[in-house]
Amino acid sequence: MAHNHAHGKAQQAIRMAMIAAMAAMAGCSPEQGRPQANAPAKRNFYARDAASQMRIVTYDAMGDSIGQCWATYVGGDIIAAPLSLIRGAHSAKAATLTEVDKYPVYGYTAFDFRTDMVLLRVGKRRSETSALRLDGVEPTDTLFGIDADLSGKIFKKAVDADGSTLRNIKPGMAVFDNSGAIRQVAGADGRRVQSHDIDSLRQRQNARHASVYDLRLQTGRQYIPYTQVDGFKVRTSMGDFFIRLYDDVPQYRDNFIKLVSDHYYDSLLVHRVLPSFLIQTGAADSKYAKAEDVVGWQGPGYTLPNIDKQRHYHKRGAVAASKLPRDRNPENKCDGGQFYVVRGRRFTDDELDKISREEHITFSPEQRKTYKATGGAPHLDGEFVVFGEVTGGMDVVDKISEVPLGGEKGDRPVKDVRVYSISIIRK
Repeated sequence: MAHNHAHGKAQQAIRMAMIAAMAAMAGCSPEQGRPQANAPAKRNFYARDAASQMRIVTYDAMGDSIGQCWATYVGGDIIAAPLSLIRGAHSAKAATLTEVDKYPVYGYTAFDFRTDMVLLRVGKRRSETSALRLDGVEPTDTLFGIDADLSGKIFKKAVDADGSTLRNIKPGMAVFDNSGAIRQVAGADGRRVQSHDIDSLRQRQNARHASVYDLRLQTGRQYIPYTQVDGFKVRTSMGDFFIRLYDDVPQYRDNFIKLVSDHYYDSLLVHRVLPSFLIQTGAADSKYAKAEDVVGWQGPGYTLPNIDKQRHYHKRGAVAASKLPRDRNPENKCDGGQFYVVRGRRFTDDELDKISREEHITFSPEQRKTYKATGGAPHLDGEFVVFGEVTGGMDVVDKISEVPLGGEKGDRPVKDVRVYSISIIRK
């Protein structure tokens, strides 16, 4: 009984200490229970504020932890975290402030280099989180934050509206106002990311999340606008050819400009050749490939949507996006970096009629004229995205398409044909 009595007194002391701490945070004295003079009104949002915060642990490819940061729920299963503290990780997991169990981080839905923030989809949904208040912070506002020391102890601390004590809030954690609304999120470099910036990022989310690992490919650099691009020079070990891209396929056009600017294609192989048909490059696994290696299964790590009913077709010299077979690509998406150039052959009206019946393709008079006069690959129309064409050096494409072949599938050049570089030709 004495032990139970002592235990009860200890528990009561703990409860009283918690009440005193909560009252102090609310600007009240535990005896009076009333707001102190010149203090903000009582806050009752401690539990909800804490529930809005998560701890993110990042991992490398071997599954070893490489760092951690904090994050803030901004709705449902979406949290906001500092981009620079997530980017470069192979994977990540998340935990609440009060739980030991970790939840999966499925991927990101949006990011912004200007604010250094990324939105992540996590495996724990919150039906109620602190709302974003979108108006600006005033110097007279009193702001609050939750911090956590190395032992995991949680406490509250007032934060000045001008941000002078924001350094006490760890990157990724939210800054709340007296009503419990989120007004800012702390950035990795001490910046204050405003709630309206978070909301703007939230409005720009992709419907599907992409892998955290994909963030390593994203850069904050500014790329040359397409209006200043006249074309591209593809320099290979067998000569040069030139291409231009179509402006009415903007996602593919801008993606190609980005990859070329980042030197993605430098030193990759022309890893696949189908004689009298096409040549293909852009496989990331071909850069250091040995003769016996199987290549062509990797791109930059992301896909692009397959555009239906496009206006461009597979005439000779067409540049189009590659994609994996249907059994490994159920959503029928195109690879983010691999592309092929059509060499093709000429077709007769009878052949075009047969393709039209079997593939359910309707050829326009212009297409028929082109396929009969200069050739192409008409049976690919409607299945792959054509986003450009060769404007010079087609004889080099022809030469590459005639090299001796070998490899597992008999479509890889026996002697490596390498893309030394692709460069932008400015207007």
